[in-house]
Amino acid sequence: MRFETTLLASLALLMLASPVVAAERNKAKAATAPVVTAPPVMNKAERAEQESTLAAQAYKAGDYPAAVIHFRNAIKFDAHNAMTWHFLGQSLTKTGDLAEAQRAYDQVLQLQPDSEVANRTREALVKLSIVKEIADAMVTIPAGSFMMGSMEGKYKFGPVHQVTFRQPFAMSKFEVTQGQWKSIMGNNPSEFASCGDNCPVEHISWDSVQDFIRQLSLQTGRSYRLPSEAEWEYAARAGSTTQFPWGDQASHEYANYGNDNIDGFAQGRDQWINTARVGSFPPNAFGLYDMIGNVDERVQDNPYHSFDTFHVDEGDSADYEGAPTDGRVWNDASSSKCRIYRGGGGVRRLNY
Repeated sequence: MRFETTLLASLALLMLASPVVAAERNKAKAATAPVVTAPPVMNKAERAEQESTLAAQAYKAGDYPAAVIHFRNAIKFDAHNAMTWHFLGQSLTKTGDLAEAQRAYDQVLQLQPDSEVANRTREALVKLSIVKEIADAMVTIPAGSFMMGSMEGKYKFGPVHQVTFRQPFAMSKFEVTQGQWKSIMGNNPSEFASCGDNCPVEHISWDSVQDFIRQLSLQTGRSYRLPSEAEWEYAARAGSTTQFPWGDQASHEYANYGNDNIDGFAQGRDQWINTARVGSFPPNAFGLYDMIGNVDERVQDNPYHSFDTFHVDEGDSADYEGAPTDGRVWNDASSSKCRIYRGGGGVRRLNY
């Protein structure tokens, strides 16, 4: 019995090993198994197009870092596509990586210097240079405290109160110029446009200023806003306690301003009847130019707690009752919609 069992087992093993039987079994398995297909093999051009499509979708959705990744992937498969380099430059600008954006745009001009995309790139480079100019001209204002307001002099700003900045912040070294405004906004509303691109932009509405800031933020990938009034005064004083950063007396050696009749006036270093080129006078201790004089400067606060510098009489005062003590923007929904100017202008007396 044992022998027969062994013989039958051996016969079974032989049948399993038989090629005929194995083939039949494989056919049966193939008939019932699901069909699995390999993914298509894409060539470099197809991969580049796929990555460019993904990049465009990310850019449209506002995901600029993802757009940069996909445009760079597309370039790995096709490094000679000038349009891809152009869009990479745009995406890098949106992320705030201005140096890499410059390199991407330069690549376009090397690949196709006489093409339509090269013309678009040259326009983008002009705008990029302005954006870089603004970004590079930011000055770090140190943390610290100061006494805001003054009850001395012709005009009163009170009550005087301490404001403390626990963190440093950045402010533009110069007033926004006409050239910068034109590059971002495509127009120049300035009354004194003949002064030139390096002169401050003026005659601009509150809403247009906010539009400029939004466009600048979008094009640089950085967040900008007007300073609060406290930030403005802290930066303008630059550690001084006198009526002006240079002393208690107004001086044409330090600022461009007019006379008490609201007329332009030239004297000493101040040789401009209207606006002067930015940076024409010495900076204050923080390295900021024209904080006093040249043109009025807007701040972000919306309460009309400061007097209107166009219609101020001697003895008038600003109301700082309830002002924040941490330097933040002072917004009050119940306040007048009138906005605040500081600094005085080229054809008017100084108002610190």
